[in-house]
Amino acid sequence: MTRYLRYLIALALVAAWAAVPYLLPGRLSIFVTILIYAPIVIGLSMLAGYAGQASLGQAAFFGTGAYVNGVLISQYGTNPWIASIVAIAATGLLAYIVGGPVLLLRGHYLVIATLGFNIIVEVFARQLRDLTGGNSGLPGITSLEFGAYEGDVFYYYAAGLLTIVAMLLSRNLVQSRFGRAAGDRDERDRCSNTVHSKRPL
Repeated sequence: MTRYLRYLIALALVAAWAAVPYLLPGRLSIFVTILIYAPIVIGLSMLAGYAGQASLGQAAFFGTGAYVNGVLISQYGTNPWIASIVAIAATGLLAYIVGGPVLLLRGHYLVIATLGFNIIVEVFARQLRDLTGGNSGLPGITSLEFGAYEGDVFYYYAAGLLTIVAMLLSRNLVQSRFGRAAGDRDERDRCSNTVHSKRPL
């Protein structure tokens, strides 16, 4: 497939994506849900499908960002845009803190560690009722809007743009030196063994 043809296909897909709110306004919430989960699926595909590492902690990071955003808006009256930025930063910081020790693990140990982290976040979300609302959830969360775009229309375009960014980042990651090393199972095992051999007994 030539580069010109790839550009035409990409342009057609973007045009179809942009036209959905006008062609299928009654089904827009379904597409919003799909696009919200799409970056998570891309990340899981990179981790499990490309790098060969099994992880069950995606829901914990997804939930952390959602709860930080929701608590800031409903409990403290924070501007939704500022709350979203803080939620992204908090989730990234948590991933950095947890990822350091967890990424030293491999195989079943990695699965168990990420599953345990997932359960810990769920327990905190359920038990901190005064903060998170427990099983009842958080009422009064103000929706994001940008000019004339609000509600499902705004979330559709925002989630779609984030999905496109995630696809481009994953593509660049695969083509980078780190991505090629992660995809090479033999090289990954040698790197992992080197890391483990340097750990003190």
